[in-house]
Amino acid sequence: MGAMTAQAPDFVTVEGVEYAICGIDGQGLFNPWSISLAAPMISTACRRGHIDRYTVADGRLRLSAVAVGSMATHEGRALEEGMSVAGGRVVPVEGWWGATWQIIGWDLAVPFTGTLLAGRDLVPDPAVPPRSHPAVRYRTVWEFAFDEGRLSAALDRSDAGR
Repeated sequence: MGAMTAQAPDFVTVEGVEYAICGIDGQGLFNPWSISLAAPMISTACRRGHIDRYTVADGRLRLSAVAVGSMATHEGRALEEGMSVAGGRVVPVEGWWGATWQIIGWDLAVPFTGTLLAGRDLVPDPAVPPRSHPAVRYRTVWEFAFDEGRLSAALDRSDAGR
């Protein structure tokens, strides 16, 4: 499974339950360049420059929101409150690992094929560096498999590796 900056995970909500994405194996998740959104590094806690919120609705993976930093631009223009970006709306955000803006109101199809490991209830462990949140650090872990954005399997992996 691929790794992400653990301090700033992406999130996926499935059946009303929000999980932190703690592993990715596949292709086709959101790429801000696909909508002309330039999202430079927010902080050392989010080097890739964006924090994504996905939902699974009607068996399909959707992008519902994204948080970005103060230097983000859309089509070369600095983001500002109320601005429209690909049908979403820019609003200020606080407390998201240094993010300044959140783009909300999206329901964008995500053609991801592969698996997402998603965890809830992080178990603090002083022996593990804060930048490393593998699935084993969560009490509840699910593996969600997708084919072109369609949910094909949901497996409870909470006891795997313990």
